[in-house]
Amino acid sequence: MRLRGSWVVGAMLVGGAYLMGCSSSGGNGNGGGTDSGATTDATAMDGGRGDAGPVTDRGPTTDRVTTTDRGPAVTNPCAADAQIDLTTRTPDAMGMVIYAGNNSRAPETGGIAAPAGCLGGQNMPTIAHQVVHRYRMRSTAVLQATTVSKATLETLDTVVAITSACSTTGMSLGCNDDVSQQILQSNARSTAPIPMGTEVFIVVGTYFPTVDGADAQGDYELLVQEITPTPVGMPCTGASVCADPAVCIANPGSTTMGTCIADGTLRGRCRLTGAACEMGLTCSAAMPTMTARGTCLRTVDVGGNCAEAGTICATGASCQASNPADPAVRTCVANGTQGGACRADSPRCEAGLECASGTAPTCRAPATPGGACDPQNVRTFCPSGSTCVPGAMAGMFTCVANGTAAGTACRSGALADGGVSTPCDTGFDCSATTSGVCRRPVAMGGACDLRYNTTACATGTACSADMPGSAAGTCTAPTREMEPNNTPAMANPTVTRSTIFTGAVTPEDDVDCFNVTVPANASLRVTTATPTGTCALAQGEDSIVEVFRAGSTTAIATNDDIAQGNLCSRLDGTAGGALNRLAAGTYAVCVSSYQGAPIAAYTLTVDLFPAAN
Repeated sequence: MRLRGSWVVGAMLVGGAYLMGCSSSGGNGNGGGTDSGATTDATAMDGGRGDAGPVTDRGPTTDRVTTTDRGPAVTNPCAADAQIDLTTRTPDAMGMVIYAGNNSRAPETGGIAAPAGCLGGQNMPTIAHQVVHRYRMRSTAVLQATTVSKATLETLDTVVAITSACSTTGMSLGCNDDVSQQILQSNARSTAPIPMGTEVFIVVGTYFPTVDGADAQGDYELLVQEITPTPVGMPCTGASVCADPAVCIANPGSTTMGTCIADGTLRGRCRLTGAACEMGLTCSAAMPTMTARGTCLRTVDVGGNCAEAGTICATGASCQASNPADPAVRTCVANGTQGGACRADSPRCEAGLECASGTAPTCRAPATPGGACDPQNVRTFCPSGSTCVPGAMAGMFTCVANGTAAGTACRSGALADGGVSTPCDTGFDCSATTSGVCRRPVAMGGACDLRYNTTACATGTACSADMPGSAAGTCTAPTREMEPNNTPAMANPTVTRSTIFTGAVTPEDDVDCFNVTVPANASLRVTTATPTGTCALAQGEDSIVEVFRAGSTTAIATNDDIAQGNLCSRLDGTAGGALNRLAAGTYAVCVSSYQGAPIAAYTLTVDLFPAAN
């Protein structure tokens, strides 16, 4: 099922170094800003203590029989006879109390006021049509109350609040509006463990004034669960709650498992009071705040290895690629020196070096035609009209004139005699009409290059690695999609090398997902096209491509159109971004169409580029 661009599945979402749950920064589209839910730490998104944390996937609603309790019409939702008593209900095998209700008989006004920071918008929104549920803690734990369920009306714009009393004197224990910008259901957690035996009140209401496309009244399912905090140093997942003050941080190379790490310690969040980090550690944020806390990292001096997780270069230095053959080798380089970041003040670079343009400019030395160069353009740059390409020996790179060799940029422009230059010399094809790369064409069954983009397989074939993680490959024929494969969790088949798939987006709203197993530090490039290898989709056909981590329902990368007028889709991790140097694991690549229109036939090329050795 898709809702406003996202799959609605009760699963953890993983992002960055922190294992996190559903985001609490959802928007209501009310024109008055976003209804942000409980405050979320932008750099330490751990599910929080009152924001939208992870939700347990309970499977299809057919696993149990629930009866929606509509109850009598009420005028005061806080009145004792209007409250729903959950205390006597027996938890299921997962320790969850389940209640199916409906707020159609609840009054538009009355009940508790919206806790500060729970609702966003410039029109002073409130919680309307409130239903109050009374609950008594069975243990000392963090309390989670959520309406994220297949039994909750998709368009019901719920708000869930946990309070100590259903009155103006009650203290807010946790509140959430939307799980995300696409999901209108709510997932609230108490901001701290609640003592055993404490009576609390769980309020389910709706965002008011109602926004376009959302409902204020209807059926909901409330799932209540007590979560025992995980001690510091113990394993955790995105569904865990770490004991204060700690957060669940993903283990290096993992997208599903982490460790509860105390604030102020290595790889932990920076503290907001006192010393931000323990001695020998540096906070990645200059001034930690709730929305940008930063991470405590080990300080590395100039010349030291900064490639491992949890490190930061000393003041006046930056972590840069120091081995042209392998960008994974990274060293702390003094700012202003060759390969280091440009200084903020003049002189930005030492004599003989120039400061490159871009978002992260470095000081580079000019290379000579035919001379050694850095393919990452961090330490050197080739003269105008030439490109840094692989040399005859492994790990060596030289500046070669554009259009004269595989891997060089295609030539462009007019010749001195008034003619127009050919993009590439005979024997090479330009990969695009502008800003392309000269590549050697390879027939089906021929050897191809997965690392440096120097070869082009014949139309209808793709360069597949000869073995997982290898840079050498063979041009192979396409693989047909297999239904059902409509969600990332249903993706098939699973491939371990570059593959070209064929399929169709039919009927309307069809989605085709394919799994690719990625070795550590490899990059992905995914491209849609027509069966002929061009992008000449039929009238009304417009592809969209998305990539997901295993177990996640939020895309880490998405693209609709390659360019204006080019309705095919492309994501190229070789140029950087979310698909560059991925953590080892399985990823789902999904093809859908703009506004659900059918696509009669397409090809999806999934190129897997291993890290340089």
